[in-house]
Amino acid sequence: MGSANINDRSMVGNRDSEMAMVVEDTEALVTSMDGRPYQAARFAHSLRVQLCQEHCGLLEGFDQLRYINEVFAGNPPIDTTRTSDEDAHVKHGRKAMEDPLSSEFHNVWCSTASTNEHVFRNVFKCVPDNTIETFEQYRKFIPGPSVPHGHAVPGHTVAETLQTLRAVRGQLENLGAKLGDKELLVPVEVFT
Repeated sequence: MGSANINDRSMVGNRDSEMAMVVEDTEALVTSMDGRPYQAARFAHSLRVQLCQEHCGLLEGFDQLRYINEVFAGNPPIDTTRTSDEDAHVKHGRKAMEDPLSSEFHNVWCSTASTNEHVFRNVFKCVPDNTIETFEQYRKFIPGPSVPHGHAVPGHTVAETLQTLRAVRGQLENLGAKLGDKELLVPVEVFT
């Protein structure tokens, strides 16, 4: 595992602080892959499941919205306890993360990314965004110079914004891959 490049940037020791490591895991466990029994290394399996649960906002003992409330708004202005439906969603999602080739995993992963994309679009007007294909759409989409980049679009109270953000789970979001599909958004002078 690692991100180190085998070149002087990573290996000389006075530039990037990247590293790589080898984990020899001889303990196996029986799990499933694409719905079929599969023997996996215990550490690799547990690391993959934990990372996937984190990306989908399914880790036990971490209340993402409560953290956001306390850091950005002081005392929580909204109730952050889970409903029984939310608890059922988390339980189902945690189980789905066990098999990365299952349709349940795919559904949880994609629906989490889609929900987060929708919330971020409405609250922050993040760019790139999959709804922007032309420069005119871009001009209409961005909130303008009165709203600093990364700030919530005005017109809502902190409590309303946090209530909307309550739907965010983990860190997944669909990348704005359609940006500029219908026209070049960079002035041609950049390339000439």
